[in-house]
Amino acid sequence: MPRPEVFHETKADLARRVLAHLVDVLVIFGILELAYLLLGGLTPEAASFAIWSSISVLFYIGFLSVFEGLASTSPGKRVFGVYVLRTDMNPVGFREALIRNLSRIADLSLLYVPVLVRDGRRLGDGAAGTIVVNESALRIRLPTAEAYKRILEAPEEQFPRRRALMAAFIDNLRGEVPAMSDERIGELRRELARRRGIEEDELVRYALDALDLEEEDLAIVALSVLNGLVRFKPEESTRRRLEILKRASEIAYDERTREVLTAKASALEAILRLRRGHRNRISWGLIRRAYSKRLPVQFRRNLQYFAFSVVLFLLSCLLGFYPLRSLAEPLREAIVPSGDSLVELGPGALSATIAFNNLRVALISFG
Repeated sequence: MPRPEVFHETKADLARRVLAHLVDVLVIFGILELAYLLLGGLTPEAASFAIWSSISVLFYIGFLSVFEGLASTSPGKRVFGVYVLRTDMNPVGFREALIRNLSRIADLSLLYVPVLVRDGRRLGDGAAGTIVVNESALRIRLPTAEAYKRILEAPEEQFPRRRALMAAFIDNLRGEVPAMSDERIGELRRELARRRGIEEDELVRYALDALDLEEEDLAIVALSVLNGLVRFKPEESTRRRLEILKRASEIAYDERTREVLTAKASALEAILRLRRGHRNRISWGLIRRAYSKRLPVQFRRNLQYFAFSVVLFLLSCLLGFYPLRSLAEPLREAIVPSGDSLVELGPGALSATIAFNNLRVALISFG
């Protein structure tokens, strides 16, 4: 697994993650609200509240798990270009998606404090072995020509990442320059000279010296790209960025630099695969094999009792709020001292009771 500092270099910024999750919550809320309006009248008001609050939590976890398991993203994450990847920078599967979303309850109980984890990820990502990335964290920041000249003049052990990226950037352009016409290169030379207020011959000498090159046309094209005179279409730009990251990871002499650049290249490659339509398929055969081989034996042996307990719980939620006077009165007389009375909980107190009970279960479940 990559070192913690590698995650800091590749993970999505907090603002994007918060906004993406807010969109997901709004989508989930809209679906649940519509379902409640259509079906909520089938149960008494109090029972409806208890049942729908539990259904909301299950739907919330299931909604995010299915979308992330299928395509490593969700509707909200897709809007902001955010993706969930494994720590080896490959798309997540249903297993990782389910674990990280089940753990949201534990994260929520700790107010999503990521600093408790050394690498800055939330607890759910640590448990599932995942990281949330987006393209903005994978951008290449190339130095200006003047800055690159100072980098080349510095001791060789300094600025290993910028050295590797610039070398890879120039290598990437070297194969493209022969395909460019002399007329186009001449236009770039004249525009650069005009912007700098110098003669074209002086510009050529400056470009060759600053970029430490011998090929005149390559120096002019590289300087033009650095100054924004040559722009690529988004798809072409992303493809070139991936090639530069891969090449830079190969030629970097510093181990940490190689690790960071390799992680960024792998993450960007995974995002491109997802954009091109990569999807995990739901295979009942895989589910059956996972059930028969991977799940703990003790859990498999007791799964039917667990399922039965869930059914009983839902039935008790439903029946517990019906005015079953014939059962409630004898029970009240048996457990309530003479002269005392039971206090009926209002919606607010009932909500707090359910919330604290869910929190208790979450803390027990996730330690």
